Amino acid sequence: MDAKTEAIFELSANWGRMIDAKDADGIVNLYRTDGAFLLPGQPAYEGHEAVRAAWQFFFSLPEFALVLGPSLVEISGDASFAMERGSYRLSYRGPEEPVVEVGKYLVVWRASSDGTWKVAADMINSDAPATGP
Repeated sequence: MDAKTEAIFELSANWGRMIDAKDADGIVNLYRTDGAFLLPGQPAYEGHEAVRAAWQFFFSLPEFALVLGPSLVEISGDASFAMERGSYRLSYRGPEEPVVEVGKYLVVWRASSDGTWKVAADMINSDAPATGP
């Protein structure tokens, strides 16, 4: 595994630690200023303030837990973009019963001029079948 691929795996591991710490500001700093968090059934959360609001909402859920892990990282030929694909398990206490969602995610990382990687787009998709309109 080359250094750029290792860097993405390490960023993902750090992201997981920030989720455990409910560190919305740390997570926001992973995103580009125009980065987007794309959740099912909702408009895109674009930009730092919107991304922060989305993560703070998750962190406010009772007994919130999110575990994610990359299964594949690919770097573009010119090393300007990276794609991270993985799976996640989200759980929290709902109003009636515990909620558990298992799914997959895709993160597009973009290399910054200073050599760091920043999230351009982050999308999740549940493995559960879609419900009606």
